[in-house]
Amino acid sequence: MYSWDISVEKKDFRIKDRGILLFVIRISGSLDAYTFPNLEETIQRLFEGDNYNIIINMERLNYISSAGLGVLMSMVKKLREKDGDIKLTNLPHKIHGILDLLGFTTVLEIYTEEEEAATAFLHGSKKEQI
Repeated sequence: MYSWDISVEKKDFRIKDRGILLFVIRISGSLDAYTFPNLEETIQRLFEGDNYNIIINMERLNYISSAGLGVLMSMVKKLREKDGDIKLTNLPHKIHGILDLLGFTTVLEIYTEEEEAATAFLHGSKKEQI
């Protein structure tokens, strides 16, 4: 049995008269060959609506496969081509370890909390291009 849950929240994040429209995606369960199409479709819908700034909260994610990582990387590339990005937050230690081991931490921005990621969007920080 594969467990999966996804929610999307639109946020207007502001600091000192500066603001940015963000979308926060919260995922839980497993991100694998069976569930990654749901994430891909969600991000694609945001992309088609000209929404290029996305935070993915992985606090409740317990497993990520190579298929899940592949779709994540392809969507990051697509968003960065439109001057947007995906920033990850609240990674469980095990998931962070996998991303680090495979070298994904050099191209993905990872933050402890959603507010940190939102602030990074406001300051325009980005990792190296894919």
